[in-house]
Amino acid sequence: MRTWAALMRRSKGSTLRCRLSLGREFVRQRISVLHNLAQTLANTEQPERACEAIGVYEEALAIADPQEHPYQWALVNHSLGVALTAVGEPHKAVEACTESLRVFTRHRWPFQFALAKNNLGLSFAQLGDVSSLRRAVVSFEDALRVLDSRLHRPQWERAYQNLQLAEAALEEAGEPGTRPEHFARLASEESGERLLALLRERLRDYVTLPEPRRTQALGEFDDAVLRLDDPEAVRISAAWLQVLMELPHEQFVAGLTARMQVHEALDEASRKGCRDPRSHDPGRAALTTACPRPRHAVRDGLRTAGG
Repeated sequence: MRTWAALMRRSKGSTLRCRLSLGREFVRQRISVLHNLAQTLANTEQPERACEAIGVYEEALAIADPQEHPYQWALVNHSLGVALTAVGEPHKAVEACTESLRVFTRHRWPFQFALAKNNLGLSFAQLGDVSSLRRAVVSFEDALRVLDSRLHRPQWERAYQNLQLAEAALEEAGEPGTRPEHFARLASEESGERLLALLRERLRDYVTLPEPRRTQALGEFDDAVLRLDDPEAVRISAAWLQVLMELPHEQFVAGLTARMQVHEALDEASRKGCRDPRSHDPGRAALTTACPRPRHAVRDGLRTAGG
């Protein structure tokens, strides 16, 4: 038989767990109430109300725990980022939207990921410098890769329009280019783990594409990288190969095969005396550039990185 003391200890333990559970539920409800209040204030489109909304969002974040309430914590951060962009605080908005993406990952919360990426892009675009505009382009592209134009037509259209506006702003700033070129130039600004993280997200998109889109996407990126200065082209290509080697075997083989096809096309272009292969095979327009010199540098760098 259980002793009275044992029964009392069990009872006290159950009561404590119940109180903790009720406490977590109360906090969760409190966060929801504060978030809804802030949304109401923000939607009035009055500047003073928007500032009040930011204060309420911050109050909600003060009691939200990313471990205990991950979805709500991310949702409040995302909404805070939108509100901060609306009042012209893009630096803080970038921080808030980036925080939300710690939870709103592409695979677990794809729709929320796409919305957060779109709003992150708006925050970067508001900063206005060339580097931030490139980040905006990449963020809008990330959103569009997830959004289905049939299922999420309004959100898709907004993200696409935002992408076009960011590209136009880059052109006005004297930085025209294709989307892969903007990505390559952004990659050239990064180093270490930040560069690898940037490449990982993009490469995982590419290797899951069906053929021939996979080879085309990898070719467009190679083409953009080869337009950079030789040292940057070698550095980014080596990092790209490192990321490729981290993938599961099937994806690694698919990605490596596509990249080898790309470089075979580059070698063929070089053998033809620096003539632009686009004049020979329009289907390979994105796989080649006219000057062989950076191609050789990148190829040598890949051989060194691969041992």
